[in-house]
Amino acid sequence: MRKELILRRRNGESSNGFGEFQIPAPAARVTKASLVGGLSLILGIGSIFIPIAHFFLPWMIPLAGGIYAYSLLSDKGTLSDVRGACPGCTKEVEFTGGNVERPMWRRCPQCGEPVDVEVKAPPA
Repeated sequence: MRKELILRRRNGESSNGFGEFQIPAPAARVTKASLVGGLSLILGIGSIFIPIAHFFLPWMIPLAGGIYAYSLLSDKGTLSDVRGACPGCTKEVEFTGGNVERPMWRRCPQCGEPVDVEVKAPPA
């Protein structure tokens, strides 16, 4: 789905842009998170039998898996094909997308100025 974006410089100057926004389905997020969590538990239990590593791997693997599973559950979506006018040089540019996070900084390919890409909130 096409979303309207705000491209903002560090000094506050901004311009408008557009990007392709994709939100993962809730069932897909839960499935991935469950698989990661379950696999990390199995690997943690299996690491008990490794000499020396059994002191830290049985708790470290499930902890890291739980943190990663939580990040998969809280995925807000991805942006791709971000296009708009750079607020620094006012030229039409295209940025690489990525996970929607705050802040999502990208560098303008024309002037090299860092630009914050923000999904515009729908009017209330």
